[in-house]
Amino acid sequence: QLLARLSEICDKLYPDAPLIANELVNRRSLSSAAAAARMRLIERIFTDGNRELLGMEVDKRPPERSMYLSILQRGQIHRAENGVWRLTEPTQDDPCRLLPLFRFIRTELETKGDTRTRVSDLFALMAQPPFGIRAGLAPLLLALYVAIHPDEFAIYEDNTFLAKVRGEEFMRMSKVPESFQIQVCGMKELRTDVFESLVRILDLGQSAEKSTHVLNVVRPLCLFVAKHPDYARNTHRLSDYARTVRDVILAAKDPTRLLFQDLPVACGFAAFPVTGHPNRVAAQDYAGRLRKALDEVGGAYGRLLQRMQEGLRVNFGLSGSLPQIRERLSIRVESLVIYATEPRLKAICLRFADRQLADDAWLESLGSLVVQTPPTRWKDLDEDSFEREIMVLGAKFTHLESIHFAKRTRGEWEQAFRLALTRDDGDEAQEVFFVEKSELARVDEIAAELQTLLTKNRRMGMAALSKVVWKQLGKK
Repeated sequence: QLLARLSEICDKLYPDAPLIANELVNRRSLSSAAAAARMRLIERIFTDGNRELLGMEVDKRPPERSMYLSILQRGQIHRAENGVWRLTEPTQDDPCRLLPLFRFIRTELETKGDTRTRVSDLFALMAQPPFGIRAGLAPLLLALYVAIHPDEFAIYEDNTFLAKVRGEEFMRMSKVPESFQIQVCGMKELRTDVFESLVRILDLGQSAEKSTHVLNVVRPLCLFVAKHPDYARNTHRLSDYARTVRDVILAAKDPTRLLFQDLPVACGFAAFPVTGHPNRVAAQDYAGRLRKALDEVGGAYGRLLQRMQEGLRVNFGLSGSLPQIRERLSIRVESLVIYATEPRLKAICLRFADRQLADDAWLESLGSLVVQTPPTRWKDLDEDSFEREIMVLGAKFTHLESIHFAKRTRGEWEQAFRLALTRDDGDEAQEVFFVEKSELARVDEIAAELQTLLTKNRRMGMAALSKVVWKQLGKK
């Protein structure tokens, strides 16, 4: 009679308690094995929602499978629709009585607006009547609801926005829920103009049913910046506003604030207000300027590789595209590499002789050799170091070429010249020049123009030519 009476009291106190018949997870305190199984199940919820049994093997019976069967399968949360497996809210018959809890979570977060809710406070509310959710079950049910609505909730850890949330994050959340906050990120009607401009100009390709979710813009922004090499995230060789946009995205802690306040200010606009309709033209201009900043950040590493190519052209007397530069350098070092004894010069000659690597990989390996750090991880000081070192190596290379000029074979060059000049103070400068067949006609034209100048006054003309040549050789 006592137990029956207690049951009646509990039914009145907890009328919306979920009906979860699983003694592994429906507890106040989980065993270590059950906690590990819960973490694995949450990880599968986020990564394998489109697979039957969340990707678990049919003939295996791990403990997380019993949790899956008693909650996701029995509760009709994970089911196939038109042959596609999806995580969805339960049907109206709601066998596990989860809909009241899901509606409560939605209402509780929406009433806070742009204010975040501490997860520990949300768990405490879920534990009170009318739900009575035990501590072992609360993280799993919250993970389910977030996975069902992946684009509507932002989660923060220690006030930092998490662009991706998986099992590992929920494992930490179950241990220290007070370190996590959650916020609903729906779109208010008044900001629609701004949002639609961002979706269209940033080319995010969002479907109509998802067009009101802030995270559909914020997540791609964060991932866009994060996917680029460290160099693009560190360099200061960007326009002021592009650098500010990048830094604001990297430091983002609040998706709504990022989209409607921090980024507009970084792009030179006023923050878009919470009340009233923003100017449509201003919204479009903001989206366009943000697109330009992102393009500049995205192209930073490519521009670095271009500057490295230019350093090779200038310091080794080359022209043309990178494949042409590599071909010409490999020919020049064929008979020269055996004479290079200084270790760094020997290493650079061997790298020039390498014809196997793809162009970008070859250029990156060259940068790693010269600076001892891969270009993807360079800072601006590393690029400055590369410029200095490639100039020194270029001078050593051309000097070695000059010394062994007479021993070289013509190869694919039509003509080759060694030009040496000595000033009255004893300083000397010299360089070897190679002329390809395709360049010979133009070289002859320039020679004819110079010859015309020299015939007017040979002595003064030769002196003037020497000054010009010295100035050019002296740069190296």
